[in-house]
Amino acid sequence: MSATVPDDALPGSSPLRRTSAVALSYRGKGVAPIVVAKGYGVAADAIVKVAHESGLYVHQSPEMVNLLMGLNLDSRVPPELYVAVAAILTWLGTIDGHT
Repeated sequence: MSATVPDDALPGSSPLRRTSAVALSYRGKGVAPIVVAKGYGVAADAIVKVAHESGLYVHQSPEMVNLLMGLNLDSRVPPELYVAVAAILTWLGTIDGHT
């Protein structure tokens, strides 16, 4: 997932816009997806580039990216985000022909 979001980290200055991206790995039922990559700017661009080169769909969702950026690498998506992440995975399955 990727997004271009305001960066409010600089007090007293106007918000900047920068790309952010989070990559999830989902191996199957019964286990929550894992955060396998995340980053801003050049790192986010590299995540998106690798996803595209690998034939993976990149979902644009600023709200979801903001939530997932708060997770540590190699951590599982918490129960509070199950419904939102499941909705995206289900939708991806329908466009990929797996449902």
